[in-house]
Amino acid sequence: MEIYLTMLKTLILEERKSSSLNKGNLEFYSNDFKDFPKSFFPGEWVQIVNNLNKDQYLAYVNPFAEKLPSVRIVEFLPSKLPDNLEEDALAKKVILKNLIKAKNKRDIFKKYQSGMRLIHGNADNLPGLIVDIYKKYILVQVNTAGIDRFREEIKNFLQKTYPEKEIFFLDLEKVREKEGLPKFEGQRPSNLEIEENGFCYKIKGEILQKIGFYYDHRENRKKLEAKIGELNLSLKNGLDIFSYIGSWGLHMLRANVSFVTFVDQGNFEKEINDNLVENGFSGRGRFIRQDVFKFLDESINKNHRFEIVVSDPPAFSKESKNINNALLGYEKLHRKIMKVLSPTALFVAGSCTHGISIEDLAQTVFSAANKENRSIEILDIGIQGADHPFSSFESNEFYLKYILYLVKERHTGEHYEY
Repeated sequence: MEIYLTMLKTLILEERKSSSLNKGNLEFYSNDFKDFPKSFFPGEWVQIVNNLNKDQYLAYVNPFAEKLPSVRIVEFLPSKLPDNLEEDALAKKVILKNLIKAKNKRDIFKKYQSGMRLIHGNADNLPGLIVDIYKKYILVQVNTAGIDRFREEIKNFLQKTYPEKEIFFLDLEKVREKEGLPKFEGQRPSNLEIEENGFCYKIKGEILQKIGFYYDHRENRKKLEAKIGELNLSLKNGLDIFSYIGSWGLHMLRANVSFVTFVDQGNFEKEINDNLVENGFSGRGRFIRQDVFKFLDESINKNHRFEIVVSDPPAFSKESKNINNALLGYEKLHRKIMKVLSPTALFVAGSCTHGISIEDLAQTVFSAANKENRSIEILDIGIQGADHPFSSFESNEFYLKYILYLVKERHTGEHYEY
């Protein structure tokens, strides 16, 4: 097959990695290629040729990335590109094209326009770029060298497209350090206002996590609220652990759960109290700043019980080699939760850990329930919202899982007469 991009360096992907590429994996390491020259500069855009079928792809490289993929594929090359297009100019054209495509993709979702994820990394052919839109602001995160070179172009596009919003870059320092990228002393918004599913949230800029808010569970929070309304259950005490600013708990309250306890090791007391008042639930919740595992242990010892518990923890693992340990962590957490559930209760198991399937998550709950003498029924399942797109359950872009359970005590030794 003829190689068209004469001004780009070319890398040949080993045949053993072709199946991974065909499944949607777009991140590779230097040893996945037949030859990986040391002459690359961080963020250089290159051409990839799949040695099995000779398909061609556009990608960028970072030979100095520490324990991170060295090559990130941007997109498939279906046709000939101009031979005389320089690397820098080509990269700018592709980034702009994909920014426009990402926006057009989100424009079809009417209820997301007040706040959503506009750019979702690989899923939008912009690896390492995350952009979230809020009521007044746009928050941007750049994690890879191939995108970092074009920060100004990205900012200019966003300013032109959303002139009424102020733009802030909230880069993850640890990730950028591993990529060998510089640290920027960027400002943060003083207060972030969030609209989601009819709720209004506010959070101070200095305590924002990651890129501000977790829009990814938006549909699952809505599903939980609707499902509670369909059930003939009296839910007096709710528990929202790893609560952040309390979005799960507020959905529970609107579904007529009487009272919700919010637990997080972060200092979110003011945010949660303000959000309770702002949304009409004053006096129906309390925040406890504590390690979640310690809180659960104390609740077990004090025989505190809850009719509904939502567990939406941060990722238990960042690397695939640690998945087994992550699953053990989920089972440990779920066993403690089983002990604080009322005899009949609802339980939401959430996971944002990459590499863990919904079946894996369900198995940790099943095992925990068995060991704690509980019976469980799955009432609902969910995935990330449509503004966090993915094309395959095997792709790296799929990461969010939601399972709603009905949990009951499992009595042993009972005798029935037939």
